[in-house]
Amino acid sequence: INSSYGWNNNQFAPGNFSSQATSTSLNIGATLTWNIFDGGRSNVQRQNSKLAMENQQINLERTRLDLERQVQNAWTVYQTALFVMKAEEKNLQTNHRNFDRSKEQYGFGLITSIEFRQAQFNLLTANLNFNQAKYSAKIAELELLRLSGTILDAKF
Repeated sequence: INSSYGWNNNQFAPGNFSSQATSTSLNIGATLTWNIFDGGRSNVQRQNSKLAMENQQINLERTRLDLERQVQNAWTVYQTALFVMKAEEKNLQTNHRNFDRSKEQYGFGLITSIEFRQAQFNLLTANLNFNQAKYSAKIAELELLRLSGTILDAKF
């Protein structure tokens, strides 16, 4: 749509039929264009849009499957870490009993100081292994909470 307004004032030399002429004009117009043939560009754009949407849906599904796989792996790691922690706890209890028995036998002179030191070392190693198993279980739990999106709501 376009419009224009014009005003024109002319003064002529003496001896002309008219010495002055003034005119005003108003012009209004509208133009409408429609491409009858655009070289197939709109069809190509429509096809590209459909392909882009399908690609986004495939990426969304791939991301969802990847997240499910990560959660399942994290759950398996967590369950394994809990199992290892329980086994190490039982091992620690066993080493406590062995150490107590060795301490008693050492007091009676039935074992040597080397055997007593070995019992101490075994207890220390079992305690270290149990603490490492607890740490691994907690790390696995945190990873599971992170993937599930509930790490901020977790109570420790």
